[in-house]
Amino acid sequence: MKKLLLIVLFIVLFFANHTRAQDSLDNNNALPENLNRGFYIEKPLKVYRFNPADLRLWQHGDFSSIGVSGKYDEGNFKTVDEFDKNEQLSVKTESVQSLKESNWKFYGNFTMSVSRHDNAMWNLGYHKSKIGSPFRLLIQRMGDFNVKHYGLQGIANKKLNEKISIGLGIKYRGDLYFRVSDTRNEFYTLTSEFSGAINYALGDNKYLSLGASYFYRKGQPNFNNEFKTNGPEYYLYFNEGLGDFNDFSIDSRHYWKNQNPKYYVSFFTGDKNKFSISYSGFFGEEKWENKITSTLVQNAKDLYKYEYFENKLLTSHYISKEAYKLFNFIESVYISGTGYKNTGVFQKTYNYEGLDINSSSELIRPQADLFYRSSMDFFFESKSKKDMVYAHQIDYTNLSVKLKTGYRKQFNPLNALALDLEFLYKQNINFTHNVVSAGSKPYTLNLAYNEVAYHAADFYQIGGDITWFKKVKKMGLEFKLGYKLINPANIPVSNNYSTINTDTQREYLETSLEIYF
Repeated sequence: MKKLLLIVLFIVLFFANHTRAQDSLDNNNALPENLNRGFYIEKPLKVYRFNPADLRLWQHGDFSSIGVSGKYDEGNFKTVDEFDKNEQLSVKTESVQSLKESNWKFYGNFTMSVSRHDNAMWNLGYHKSKIGSPFRLLIQRMGDFNVKHYGLQGIANKKLNEKISIGLGIKYRGDLYFRVSDTRNEFYTLTSEFSGAINYALGDNKYLSLGASYFYRKGQPNFNNEFKTNGPEYYLYFNEGLGDFNDFSIDSRHYWKNQNPKYYVSFFTGDKNKFSISYSGFFGEEKWENKITSTLVQNAKDLYKYEYFENKLLTSHYISKEAYKLFNFIESVYISGTGYKNTGVFQKTYNYEGLDINSSSELIRPQADLFYRSSMDFFFESKSKKDMVYAHQIDYTNLSVKLKTGYRKQFNPLNALALDLEFLYKQNINFTHNVVSAGSKPYTLNLAYNEVAYHAADFYQIGGDITWFKKVKKMGLEFKLGYKLINPANIPVSNNYSTINTDTQREYLETSLEIYF
């Protein structure tokens, strides 16, 4: 992957030298809002594409972009089932286009990436649940993964009259997680979502939107042994909660699926200074099935299910003044879930509650060089997991604060350079780890002690990035190189089963090239 990052850098330099000859000497146009694209485009898009009917309110202009990026991170500050090293190369295109004559507005993006992930124990499926489910595939033997991803999102919005607009949306994502070590696993997952919504103008720059969507996800792992293997480290397990591992045969056929409707509501107000609030809520059910096929009959049995309720709230406040622009953004996600195991009837075995809040305030001063862009972010997380069989409980609450600012230098109307520095500190507020009767259980010994030590650790992160922008006729070219380092500051949990200590760290390197027009 380091070679791929060098290739990206070579492409940038080649493109810059090639296009330099195309620069017109009499081009005296000022640089567009180049180095601040994240402020004007990336964060606002999270608000306006949340509900497809709200795209009618997008006022930051049409654009198209294509970019390639490389990411690399390595270190031992991690949980046991995460990787020592990750490498990724991605391509992304994105666009907003308007047809003013027919009152249509379109948004679309396409992403594709390939990545490699090295050295993780107790990880057979790569996938870790983002909704709090404990159910996943495990193997003690350390392994590597190759991952391929492709995804697209499209929104079509039609303004019917001055009061009403409608929006239709589609999301599609495909992933292949391929475990390339000893015991192999080709784990295919497909995710799709179709949505529809209506936006109604209440008057005086006030808008209300209502919408719904249908979400569907499925996956199927396929196992095989590249070599003859034996011994406990090669046993295949299915994690049932915060206690037991259930072993299974390599010939087993597991199927993973999740499908449910979602509902949306949002409210916008303001013209130049805008405020919005959007909410989605839904009940979901994720299942793991086992299919047994013979010449006479095919049976499917639901082994485990996870029922959950997810709430997501977005608020934004955009203030536009001549001397500065300010964008405030809050994203909050609350999930409560219950896990069940099929023992003839479904038995409740697991409870989960999780709250994540991301609050961001970003200030842009278009005419300034020093502190041209400054931001403050707060990240709050509170998680609670309890195994109902063994009363094993893990709770932790953390708060992180990130500060970022920078300096910009415009050399001429066609070239600019920016240096941004950031500092983040994560503080554990409290944690609880009660093993009760699960002290000798596989999950406790192999995963839980290390997991608690990682999440209860305080750490600091320092980093920065350099961004170079070049204007070429009606196009902009942006190259970015960034670096971050994470070091623990305090480790309140220390035991023989944890690898987390003050000597562990993690480094991140990212580079990207983007062309937009």
